[in-house]
Amino acid sequence: MFKSGDSLAETSWITTSICFRVYEWKLHLDAIDNLPRFSFHALQHLLHWLPKDCVIHHGDHEQFRLTLFCPQLYFQGALNTWKDPELFEQLPISPQEAQLRIQQAFPTWSERIHGAFAKKPPCPMDLSF
Repeated sequence: MFKSGDSLAETSWITTSICFRVYEWKLHLDAIDNLPRFSFHALQHLLHWLPKDCVIHHGDHEQFRLTLFCPQLYFQGALNTWKDPELFEQLPISPQEAQLRIQQAFPTWSERIHGAFAKKPPCPMDLSF
C-alpha cells in the first residue's frame, strides 16, 4: 500500500480510513433511527401469537435469523444427533470420572476459569428464551 517511512502516503491512508469510518457510522446511526425495529410491545405481540410450546432457535453463526420449530421435532432431532454413533461416541467412564480426569490434567486452567468444572454449573443465560 505504502512504503514504511512515507509519511505523506501514511497520513493520506489514515485520513481516508477515518473518513470512511465516520461516513459508515453516520449510515449506521441513520439506519437505527429510520428502519423498523422490534419494540417490547411488538415482541410481546409476537410471543402471544406463537404457539406456547414452539422452540425459537438461531444458528450458531446466524444470530439474526430465527427459526421456529415444533418441540417434538426439535428435541427428537437433537437426540438423534447426540445418539448418532458416526458423530459421537459414549465414553466408557462416568461423567464424574471424566470431570475428575480433566481437572487432574489441567489443574491450573480449571482454577483460573471459575465455574468451568462446577458440579452444578449455572444455566447460561444467553441461551435461555
